[in-house]
Amino acid sequence: MVSRVARALAQTGSRFLSTTAAESTYKTQILIVHEGFPKSEFYAKKALTNEATNYYNLPKSLKWEIPSFLVPGKVGQCMEDYGKFGDVQETIMTPLASSLETSLLYVMPELESVRVLCASPFESPTISESIDKVASSGATRLIILPLQPHFECITTGLLINEVVRCIDLKTLESKEGPTRRIVAQTPTEFEVSSIERWSTHPVISNLWSTILESKRSEIDGVIFVAPILRGHGRKDYERSVYASAERTISETRVPRPWRVAFFNGWNHWDLPIRENISSQLKHFKDKRVAVIPITSVVPSFNTISVLPRLISSMDRVKLLNPTVNSILVDGLTEAIKNHLLGKRSGQLQLKCNWCFRSDCQLTREILC
Repeated sequence: MVSRVARALAQTGSRFLSTTAAESTYKTQILIVHEGFPKSEFYAKKALTNEATNYYNLPKSLKWEIPSFLVPGKVGQCMEDYGKFGDVQETIMTPLASSLETSLLYVMPELESVRVLCASPFESPTISESIDKVASSGATRLIILPLQPHFECITTGLLINEVVRCIDLKTLESKEGPTRRIVAQTPTEFEVSSIERWSTHPVISNLWSTILESKRSEIDGVIFVAPILRGHGRKDYERSVYASAERTISETRVPRPWRVAFFNGWNHWDLPIRENISSQLKHFKDKRVAVIPITSVVPSFNTISVLPRLISSMDRVKLLNPTVNSILVDGLTEAIKNHLLGKRSGQLQLKCNWCFRSDCQLTREILC
């Protein structure tokens, strides 16, 4: 216990003491986490190396880097297309955070002060930097909100694990339990929780049904697409994708024939997939088809590069992209409000088959 306290004091105490006075106080803070956008091969290799290290539970002391020949070739294409698209952090994430702050204060004025932060694992602002801000600003409540509504162990799970790792590194456990965290040498003590699964919230179907209705005269059928998940949690993930697709169609004025397809994401090798876009497109013959990335609510490498390139040679196929609008802001506001007023989710207690990861166990202890 002494070494644990000493470590926390050494790593966090002096920094937080010097910054607390300068930081404004925000009692309730929301940390929106997303995959981010590697802007060079260096960062792409770093992201893929970290992902492989975490997913396969390799020793942290193992210093290695994924070799260039194992980096999927489409990663370079993604970085090229992203360069043409623009800075998502500046044009989308920052305005989303600002709108969400305003909406939360309007719906829940009793919160008094709210701050919404956006972070990713490897580009600024990083998750580590954001936890520093939380710890130095007098927070009493921190809510982690991954922007992937459909839970995937390899993406959502690893993002949450990284947030929890940073929290555990920079704070101490309170006497009241691991869910309450103490910042060394400061009076700051905050409770941490997460909204790790929100695919069943109406915001998903409301967002996509509205976008679909706006293109009603141009579309005869719909293919809902999602990145393929192999391994832990595949069946639950696919069920949640199908459920979101069905709810979206049910909210449109004129139901259309629809299918669900999967594709290899930007960080996946192009392995064969049975229910891919081309195979599902055969069911529509000469109809005009909309492709909807049902698991996305903000732009990503998949919506900016992977999907446009996949369908570029397909006739009468149109990709509909996610839009950050009032529907998304209002839906996220409601999800956060319900979380603040309700109980903690018990789903993180569910353990993947054959999972013995220590960081997953730490996540369950701190967030459940």
